[in-house]
Amino acid sequence: MNRTLRFAVLFAALGALLTGAALPGCSQLPREATLASEVAPMPESAPTDDGVRERVIIGPDNRRRTPANYNWVTRTVGQLEAPRSNNRLSRCTATAISPRHVLTSAHCVYEVVNGQPRLDEDIYFYPGANQYNQMPYGRFRVTRIHHPESYDPLSSTLAGVGYDIAVLEVGTDDTGRDLARRVGFRGYWGTSTLQPGVMTTLGYPGDKTARVQYYEEDCAFDLVGNTMLRTYCDVFSGQSGSPALVTHPERQGESFIHAVISGETTTANYATRIHPERQRIIAAITRDEYNPQTSNENERWRSITLLDSQRINVVAHNTCRAGQYVGIQYLGLNGDWATEGFYQLAPGDSVELAQTRNSIFYVHAHDLQGNVHMEGGHRARLHGNNIGFRQMNHSDFGDVVIRLCN
Repeated sequence: MNRTLRFAVLFAALGALLTGAALPGCSQLPREATLASEVAPMPESAPTDDGVRERVIIGPDNRRRTPANYNWVTRTVGQLEAPRSNNRLSRCTATAISPRHVLTSAHCVYEVVNGQPRLDEDIYFYPGANQYNQMPYGRFRVTRIHHPESYDPLSSTLAGVGYDIAVLEVGTDDTGRDLARRVGFRGYWGTSTLQPGVMTTLGYPGDKTARVQYYEEDCAFDLVGNTMLRTYCDVFSGQSGSPALVTHPERQGESFIHAVISGETTTANYATRIHPERQRIIAAITRDEYNPQTSNENERWRSITLLDSQRINVVAHNTCRAGQYVGIQYLGLNGDWATEGFYQLAPGDSVELAQTRNSIFYVHAHDLQGNVHMEGGHRARLHGNNIGFRQMNHSDFGDVVIRLCN
């Protein structure tokens, strides 16, 4: 999460919601879900390439690290990352909901600079990541953003949380495969008959190691108006956008995304809900059929196309038969040269090495037995050793994939 809800606003708003009193700005809320026709849940899909490889903890911390290869469903949840000003990196959580769309919180794609919102330019989704700096199921760049027109990046009120949801369109990974082939996608449901109960959430908390997934099961939730859930799951900054999964026994025990984690207080956390109208809008977006000018829905969403990346993103892919250690020297976004590694890659694995705007960088790779697979005349010290690095030249922005044994 990247903000704390103001207590005065929170309790005033909550009291008004519970007593039926009007809230400032509530006239703009979508119609009650019960007034909209019921919709069937959107189905999930297993991957088709199955063999490819401030404190908001309520009471005891019940989050547990997701076991490696726990099941294919956890792979659909990934870390969302975007570089921001002053060399900072924004991290959130998102979930694949179609072959080329992920669901998250709208505030995950905005930075506030000098009191003004600024849209992130380079946003990447790392599905199923569960180890620092690794990308076991690829890396997908966000190309388009969709969120409610009523979402305000500067809002810190409870009513604002009701609009804090976004669908992000992504491209393919460096092998040309989409999300359906790599990890599959989760089903979501905007049922109007959702009742208070228990939920599960999983994501990437900022108080843990980066790109390491944690989950919590069977934590209580209840409804706040039509657009929010109040939950007692433990969440922390970085878990914004995490799915609120509710299991439905009457549907053979299937679970569906009903909301995304958004706001926080010291006593409860809040999730932005998918109601029937919102489900229809999201489904239309994933089919490339949504147009706010012709939509019959009361809620209007805006769509923003991102410009091409203005960075070179260096990715190493181990195409060798043996595991490899990889190092890199590059000019960082802060203007300083850095030498980093060694990153260990099993056969078939990929790792993001660096982000740079400089067309020249240097790469070294050797296997676990010390046999060198990539070196050159450029020398640099890494972990006390004088290493030979191969010079690479790439003038185009975007992803550059170094295949170590090709």
